[in-house]
Amino acid sequence: MHLEIGTFPVRDVVFARQTRWDNGVLEINKDEMLQAVRDDPRVLT
Repeated sequence: MHLEIGTFPVRDVVFARQTRWDNGVLEINKDEMLQAVRDDPRVLT
């Protein structure tokens, strides 16, 4: 498998049902984002 790091232009960020990038709009699942932050030991509560 070959992986590449890409750059994707983002002109807007919105909360949505799933996390994805679509034609310049970054859609973020709020619950998934919050869980990722809570699971990160570098973030103090």
